Amino acid sequence: AHGVHLARLWSARLILAQAVVPLPLAAPALDGVTPVVVPALVPDRRDELAERKLAEIEGILRREGVDAHSTVLEGGGAAEALLDFVESSEADLLVVGRRQKGLWERIFEGSESTKLARRIRTAGLLVCHDGER
Repeated sequence: AHGVHLARLWSARLILAQAVVPLPLAAPALDGVTPVVVPALVPDRRDELAERKLAEIEGILRREGVDAHSTVLEGGGAAEALLDFVESSEADLLVVGRRQKGLWERIFEGSESTKLARRIRTAGLLVCHDGER
């Protein structure tokens, strides 16, 4: 909603982007201590689901007069995929929604929004959901 409001306010193009990263499959290393992460060997249709959902939202926004476009980004991590996209598209502002992770996710994965905040070279707006304030 914040990105849509800003796009309307400035008559700007709004690009909806969803980062889809490979699903990891953890396996014990030979030493029995260090886990090895390899790409999952199962069909992954998350990119197709993301494309359909983004296309649906894009259509709604266009009918409301917003110059909306959508793209699905793939890469090793959400932060990296978004940073690469922002640089290549020469975007003026990156608006990122933040979701609350559980304890184990924060410990093992870290925060993609923190990675973005540390490395972004353009203006950024981090939007927290109501339950996270």
